[in-house]
Parts: sequence; structure tokens; C-alpha cells
Amino acid sequence: MVEQVVAYTFVDGRDKWKWEGDGDTKLSVKDLRGLMLNQSNIGNSLPFKWINRIPLKLNCFAWRWFQNRIPTSLNLIKRGMAISSSLCPFCQIKEEGVDHIFFSCPSVALILLRWLMDWSSLFTRLPNNHQDLMEKLESANGSKYMQKLRLSLSYTTLWMIRKTQNAIVFRNVRRTTILIADDISMDTFNWIKRRSKCNFIV
Repeated sequence: MVEQVVAYTFVDGRDKWKWEGDGDTKLSVKDLRGLMLNQSNIGNSLPFKWINRIPLKLNCFAWRWFQNRIPTSLNLIKRGMAISSSLCPFCQIKEEGVDHIFFSCPSVALILLRWLMDWSSLFTRLPNNHQDLMEKLESANGSKYMQKLRLSLSYTTLWMIRKTQNAIVFRNVRRTTILIADDISMDTFNWIKRRSKCNFIV
């Protein structure tokens, strides 16, 4: 980095930001999202999909989850951070990794995924990891609207699992899976109703 700075030729004038993501000097949200998607799809056989039916914070969270960038205990340890325990705060049995929290934890993840499978028929077999989940959603039949609805439900479920985990870790507040499931269905319904152009959602 020092060599690059020393070798750089400075010119007169005011400093300014310049976007060179696509060869155009004008920055757009569309170009930035495309760049983020291209980076997040590296190493994944399926592309990540942003859903405008749900809030931006859920899309950003799901995007980080898709890249295994959620700050779980195992990921924090890999980055050299010292933590008091690496066990899952839900079951206190397995280490807190992304696949365990969202797909195999018997205390929360498996219960919610089974509920989601029975309630919405998103899949016929429980997914094992993020790639398995995305493949199941991608191969499901239905219109584009139904595909977005499935993704919305899936992202909201992942978000609620993480939100519940944070409540345990930082506020020592525990909630039943029944209440979590109610929040998933209600929040997804309200978000889609407010953001969707379909008039049959009442």
C-alpha cells in the first residue's frame, strides 16, 4: 500500500469520489447492488435474490447469511476474538455455527422449519444448510409472485431466529417457538400487504 501511495501522481484540484464499478462515473443503486450480488455469488451455485416485499434490513441480513458472514461464535473465534462460550445459546449442546443456528438446532431452528414446512408447504424435506434451502426454493413450482413469497417467508424466518438469539444473549429474554412463529407469519403478511401491488391480499 505504501508503494502505491508513493508512486501515485497527485493532480491539482479538489478531492472527489469517483465510481468505477461499471466504467461509468455515475453511481447508481442498481449498479451497486449488481456488484454486491456478483461478489456474494462467488462459491455459490445459485445467485442470491433480493426481495422488495420485505424491509431492506432483512435483505441485508439474508445477504450476510448467504455469505456466512453472520457473527456467530465460531465465526468470531476464526477472526481471533475471545468469547466466553462457543455453545449455541438455544440448546447449549452444539457450537454456535451458521448451519446449526438456522438449520439443525433442536430447540428453535428445527421446530420453526418444521412449522414453516407444514404451514406454507415451502419444501417437503427440511433443508440442511443455506445452499440446500436456496436450491429447494429455486426448484419449487409457481409464479414469480409465489417464488418471492417463499423467499420472503424464508428470510423472515432466518431473521426471527437471529433476533430471538440476540434477545437471549444480550437481554436474557426467552420466547416460545409458538410466539416466534406468530411473528413470522404476521410480519411477513404485513410487509407483503404494504409493499405488494397485488390486491388479493386482505
